[in-house]
Amino acid sequence: MKAISISRGMNLKDLCDKAILKATLYRQAIGGLIGKRQGLQDKIEQVKTLEELESIVWSD
Repeated sequence: MKAISISRGMNLKDLCDKAILKATLYRQAIGGLIGKRQGLQDKIEQVKTLEELESIVWSD
């Protein structure tokens, strides 16, 4: 991190704070997406007809 802060001309603490913030936001976003994907997979695995499969949609 020190080498990155030097090459970017940033204060080391500010760079570390920014990296921690980005990591936190990433974990929150990816957790929601993984949960949604797993929920869709569960629904897909339970379908018995093409119509049931076609009724499954990804929604925000």
